[in-house]
Amino acid sequence: MKISQKAIVIVLLLLTIGLGIALAIQSSAKNELTSQLRKATAEVDQRVEEIIDERKAAREKHQDVQDKLYQAVSLCGVYDSFFVNSAKNWGIELPLYEYDLKDQEIVEKAEAYIQSQINPEQELIYKVGPVTQKENGDYIVKFITYNKLGLDTHLNRDPADLDKDLAKITRIMLIPLKGYSLKYSDGHFEYWG
Repeated sequence: MKISQKAIVIVLLLLTIGLGIALAIQSSAKNELTSQLRKATAEVDQRVEEIIDERKAAREKHQDVQDKLYQAVSLCGVYDSFFVNSAKNWGIELPLYEYDLKDQEIVEKAEAYIQSQINPEQELIYKVGPVTQKENGDYIVKFITYNKLGLDTHLNRDPADLDKDLAKITRIMLIPLKGYSLKYSDGHFEYWG
């Protein structure tokens, strides 16, 4: 059996066409995969940028909240009045000052005396009153003090310190209020009862 040259050329031509088709299919698949990979990479890059922007915005909001909290601490002394929310638990009644107008002078003298007896860096007056007058003319002045929480409220602190202080406020039992009575007699105060 002789194989003609014509048959060999046809077979080679068919093999070349088949190989060309196979290479075209492979190239098309490769291009499609490359396109999908580029698209997926672009989506991932875009999401990474969004996450970076969201994180930056969250940091700015966090810093803004901290700055406002520092201002509130400095201006309002909010830490040292935090206990007021728990006053009902201790049986303490508002208003902070309870006295008749005729007793105004006694209250002012009592406040001055109390301020001279306490260390205002560690203890503050919560309430003065009521003021009562005994039959012999002496006055009894009741007052309540509380301990400061002793937090540093300077604005130049490290932001991490404030976070520690906030955790301290929310996790510790607050120091209870302390009640006292003063007797005012002959122009002098003394602790009474």
